[in-house]
Amino acid sequence: MVTWCEKMEQIGPAPEQLIGQLLSGDRQSGRMAVRRLTAEYGTLANAVNDVLWPALLGIESIASGEGISVFQHHYALSTLRGMIEQASSGFSRRMARGKTVMIVSGPDVGNECAGEMLATLLEADGYQVFFTRGIASSDEVVAEMARLSPDAVIVFSASAEDLPWIRSLTSRLNDWPNSSRPSVIVGGGIFARVPGLAQEIGVDTVADDPVAVGNLLPTAISESSCQSGVVGRLDGKLRSSVGHDTPKAA
Repeated sequence: MVTWCEKMEQIGPAPEQLIGQLLSGDRQSGRMAVRRLTAEYGTLANAVNDVLWPALLGIESIASGEGISVFQHHYALSTLRGMIEQASSGFSRRMARGKTVMIVSGPDVGNECAGEMLATLLEADGYQVFFTRGIASSDEVVAEMARLSPDAVIVFSASAEDLPWIRSLTSRLNDWPNSSRPSVIVGGGIFARVPGLAQEIGVDTVADDPVAVGNLLPTAISESSCQSGVVGRLDGKLRSSVGHDTPKAA
């Protein structure tokens, strides 16, 4: 079994130091860490990419191996969420883009923390963001899409239990006209753990972390009205698939 120390060696010094503070439950040290991030990293995207996102992945990896207590796990995630909110006000924000994004994460607190990180990052980048977690059916998502008319729907840090409604959603959206169909993006969670899953269910685009989603989002939105069945990954360009598999029951 990989030890806590061995996992930390794989993460890097800045996230490793932050994880130690988060696991202690010391919320004041978390607030002090945000001030250092603001001074050292320049942009929220840099802070997320280099420290906050690796720290979250490290916490979840350690927790999955039962290397920490339930108290430490919840301390860390609660403090990290507070840091994300605090950091959003410490960096400059882009002017409004006039684009609306709907984000849905998986059901547990780790999923929610990942979704919150993405939502905060996209808000700072000028998007109007609506975020929730723990959706039970595609009916709920479609109804909210009808209300919001989002330019993109992002399913981020989903769990295996979310796959039935995600498959149903992508199947239903195939019947929508291109002119009114939002871009659908997935990333993190089960999609990071199972290569090829996004292609299997016919999702528009896939990115593995919050910064990658933010970088890919403008292109995904601009192309959503003229392409269907496109699957891309952030590696310098979008890769278009010839087709996609028929959605399967989970």
